Amino acid sequence: MAIKNELSILTKAEQTDLYSPPILAIEEQRLYFTLNDHELTECKSIRQRPHRCYFIALLGYFKTKPVILDVTFSKMMDDLTYIAINISGGKKLRPFTPSQKQKERLYIKVMKILGYQKWDENLHSTPLMNHLVNIGNAWLEPRYLFDAVIEYLAAHKIAIPKHTVLQRLISRTIQQVRKELTSKLRTQLSPDLKAFLDTVIDDNSGLSLSQLRGGAKSVTPAELKKELTVYHLFQRYISQIDNTVVSLQLSAKNQQHFAEMVDYYGSKLKRFKRPQQHLWLLCFLTQRIQQSLERMADGFIYHIRKQQDASNHSKTSGGSGISSAWPFFAFSLVKYQTFLSKSISSQRSAINSPFLTPRTNSSATAK
Repeated sequence: MAIKNELSILTKAEQTDLYSPPILAIEEQRLYFTLNDHELTECKSIRQRPHRCYFIALLGYFKTKPVILDVTFSKMMDDLTYIAINISGGKKLRPFTPSQKQKERLYIKVMKILGYQKWDENLHSTPLMNHLVNIGNAWLEPRYLFDAVIEYLAAHKIAIPKHTVLQRLISRTIQQVRKELTSKLRTQLSPDLKAFLDTVIDDNSGLSLSQLRGGAKSVTPAELKKELTVYHLFQRYISQIDNTVVSLQLSAKNQQHFAEMVDYYGSKLKRFKRPQQHLWLLCFLTQRIQQSLERMADGFIYHIRKQQDASNHSKTSGGSGISSAWPFFAFSLVKYQTFLSKSISSQRSAINSPFLTPRTNSSATAK
């Protein structure tokens, strides 16, 4: 998978839909192209009939979506025919193309009527950027920022600019928020934790990125043993990871967003700058720690219940009452009972006996 430099927000189909004239049914044509008194007065000030029809079409299109369109006669032909016959009261129009200056003059009239203003980089860019940075601190996902831009423009009655303008604004927002976070991270990251993160990214020794992205795929002893091994490798850094992420004051959405970058890029994470790698990996680790605890808790609960069933069965059949997987779990329960008791505390009500009862019973049975 190649890493694209260009920020992807809208698909090609979505861009075409946004920056093309809407396809209107007959009822919608009647709704959007019928003029009120004020609009009719402005329309009559235009000398040429084709330009008046063109103005009515642009006005109707702008009512559906506040975008300055650059369209040809062929794409507007059905609407211009409807306007010429039903609104203007005359014959169909011959194909024509207004000059760029004429289009600009018509759009000035349209925006004056509807109370809108054209996008002005010098006037509107800074206030919108400040707004987007606040939004980005809540969630830095590009499509979410795009929706925030559209809402801002609608609230301030500003026409939607070209897609490249929106891309540039959102890219700058993402860069600014990330820069602020990575600058803060440099002061909060301890040398010990930084060295650990570098080791994971570089895959030098110990815990690798592929191990982190993997994990137990089932509740078999072999799979859960892998999970225990992974947990043991990052266990001593858990408090540092938690404290560092808390100090960054990240929203839950941004933690999730940054964590997803590790899964999305995988081994290609090495192509990014170190501070960005650290930020993404820290967020990934906070989720991975919780995931590890949940996987092991689920596995241990499953095997505890299995041992209980074996014990109950032994009472009626005279068997040993020891599950084949129990020796591994009896050892692991003793070794990891501190964090397991915390992980399973919310689920213990589902178990009939206390947490360590199966191990005790199995030991007694073994004797």
